[in-house]
Formats: sequence, C-alpha cells, structure tokens
Amino acid sequence: MSQHQQLIIKNFGPIAEVKIEVKNILIFIGSQASGKSTISKAIFFFKSLRDELIQYFSQAYTQDYFTPVVTPFGKQAKNLFIKTYGSVLQFPDMELNYQYGNGMEVTVKLSSDHKFTTISFNNYFQKNLLNLLI
Repeated sequence: MSQHQQLIIKNFGPIAEVKIEVKNILIFIGSQASGKSTISKAIFFFKSLRDELIQYFSQAYTQDYFTPVVTPFGKQAKNLFIKTYGSVLQFPDMELNYQYGNGMEVTVKLSSDHKFTTISFNNYFQKNLLNLLI
C-alpha cells in the first residue's frame, strides 16, 4: 500500500477545509491566526497516537487486560486530543481525518448531538489492532 500520509481538516478553528500530504519536512507560512498552529497540532496529535498505542499495549500487558476492541485505546486517544486542543464544542461541524498511508485511518469529530468529541478508527485499523492483541 502507498505510504503517503494525508491530513484533512474541515471546519476547525480558522480552517474551512484543507488537505495536506504529510511529508518529513513541512513549512507553513501565513498570517497570524490563519491555521498554521492548528495544522501543526493536528499532525502532532495523529503522529503521537503511535506512542499512545505503545503505552496502551504496555498498560494492557502489565494489567493483564487485553480487549479485542479499540474502545479503551479510543478513550486514551480522546484524552490526548482534549489535552492538545481543549474543548472543541464550538466547532460543531469540525472533522479531522488522518490517513497513515498503510490503510489505517483515524477521524476526530463531534458526536451527532454535538456534546462530545469522538474518535473513530476505520475497519482496517480495528482489524489490525485486533490482530496485534490476539
């Protein structure tokens, strides 16, 4: 599969919509409050999920608690997102999507009732997480 990583942001902060191919080096130039930090934090968040997943596995192993669903990891990822951005309830139509280039994809958006942040993992991500756990 292609290893091209891609970030898509819609209706978040000052960004109406942007699609960026994430490369080893990215340089953002723009006026103040144009979205440079929003994009940088999003890339940081999605790339940090790898470390969060390692931490999740380590905790699950030491606590002898492996589960075949991504829900516990999703809660950990949601906490990281809130730590990175704070509350995002003021952006009811926001969506952040990161495609890791290996078939795995993660999406962050608000729940349908706009009361809390949700993080979803595509089927390929869930299946491969399950394969790692069993």
